[in-house]
Amino acid sequence: MGNESSAHKDPYATNDFELVIRLAKELEYLLEKNFQATGNGLGDKIKSAKHEGLPLPRGLTAPMWRLNKERNLLVHDRSYNSIADRGSFIQTYESVRKQLQELIAPPRSRNQTDSGCLIC
Repeated sequence: MGNESSAHKDPYATNDFELVIRLAKELEYLLEKNFQATGNGLGDKIKSAKHEGLPLPRGLTAPMWRLNKERNLLVHDRSYNSIADRGSFIQTYESVRKQLQELIAPPRSRNQTDSGCLIC
């Protein structure tokens, strides 16, 4: 059914409204589950998120605020109907997601080198 092909498919929604909502929901989930974030909406969760008892670093929250601003414009501004720069929006999301995941990753063993050798 539909227009199925074996070619590589973009993993992101083609509709900008769906894209911003899905990615915002994913960020909210990560922040709630791993960074004790509370509140209503992504903005509240960015403000309340903590890592090791401290607020998340500005270098991480600044791009989250850019994502939230784009989301809010698309959802609430009647004249705004598409993401200004879709590629940049997705790239920013991916960067934020990667940084958040790195914060929650278990620390590497002191004996483990980049080669993966545990006794080196």
